[in-house]
Amino acid sequence: MTSKVWVIQKKHDLNFAPAKEYGDLRFLFRRGFYPDDVSDYRRFVERKCENMLEVYNPLVDYIIPVGCLNTIMYVSFYMASRGITKMRTLKWDNMHNAYYEVQIGD
Repeated sequence: MTSKVWVIQKKHDLNFAPAKEYGDLRFLFRRGFYPDDVSDYRRFVERKCENMLEVYNPLVDYIIPVGCLNTIMYVSFYMASRGITKMRTLKWDNMHNAYYEVQIGD
């Protein structure tokens, strides 16, 4: 089973290529998706989350939490409300120019 690296939101000024070391890159939201009010886009965000969760495996997949903070929080809340209480994230290390794993949850 190949791991997936879920990038919450694609950003043009970030290089996600080093994250491929952890798995196949998947982008949840396109660059430039910054809703003024996430609640106005709730159904759209929920559909994206539902599609992600159909193939997301918290035991092997990773999340890179970048982009609009409200969107990141919404995705996290959505996952928790669906029973996902543990996730593996990737954090960028400027000193080593590489990602490293951070586990969140129990």
